[in-house]
Amino acid sequence: MSAHIIASKNLIFPESPRWHAGKLWLTDIFGRRLVTVTLEGELDVVWEFEDRPSGLGFLPDGTPLVGLVDSNRVVRVSGGVLVTHSDVGAATDARLNDMVVDADGTAYVGCALDRTGRDPSADLGDVILRVEPSGESTVVRRGGIIRPNGLALTPTGTLSVAEFSGARVSRWRRSPSGQFDALDSIIEMPGALPDGLCVDADGGTWVANLKAGRFLYFNATGRPSRSVTPSGRWAVACTLGGADRRTLFLTSLNPPEPGDDNTVDFAQCEGFVEALPVESAGVGLP
Repeated sequence: MSAHIIASKNLIFPESPRWHAGKLWLTDIFGRRLVTVTLEGELDVVWEFEDRPSGLGFLPDGTPLVGLVDSNRVVRVSGGVLVTHSDVGAATDARLNDMVVDADGTAYVGCALDRTGRDPSADLGDVILRVEPSGESTVVRRGGIIRPNGLALTPTGTLSVAEFSGARVSRWRRSPSGQFDALDSIIEMPGALPDGLCVDADGGTWVANLKAGRFLYFNATGRPSRSVTPSGRWAVACTLGGADRRTLFLTSLNPPEPGDDNTVDFAQCEGFVEALPVESAGVGLP
């Protein structure tokens, strides 16, 4: 399977692609921007941040919600004004990453604890936060997930979590109380670094395996059956969109080159957005 590039100019690290209002929206983490991309590849900047943006979703009225990594906040971007929607740091000392926003405006945010000097695959009690449309935030899952990254929510309330340091995708059922306390199933991805993901109407899951540079498709039973390789680039995130939700949008970037001191400057990367027609339509969010 091969995809075609629809955007590559002026992107650095494209993350959290979301199809909304006839356009592809995404955050550019190290470009510190919220942007939209048309199917023809026209890129528009919606907002420029001082902070690094990550997760993205929308309130019922179309207002974008963006998770800001450095200040640990979820913000609203509306009418030329940036407003704090929720101070995630008030609910947990874990650092926010990706986010999915339900149709009613409820956001679910994956937050990971600092692993500096620790085993990156250890279960340190990372959390999933629920952020109400009012901005109030509560913990709905603690532990059992290892560095939550991409999130996807089905209409039945199942939350899929890409566990970046756990090398798997775990699926959790939402209880009547709103907690994700029942493990539904696990897709094991040995040696992988799962990043963004999305689900389709057949119960399948598309997952980005970051440094391996592959987007993998797992069917409803959790078996891998397809893959897309974006020509030597890192695979970042994906979503199903377009008018019938049968276009798979893939974001990727050229791998960063380590400096003399072996540090990496992600701001020097070049990001890409690709599109690929698929048979099974997207379902739920993102």
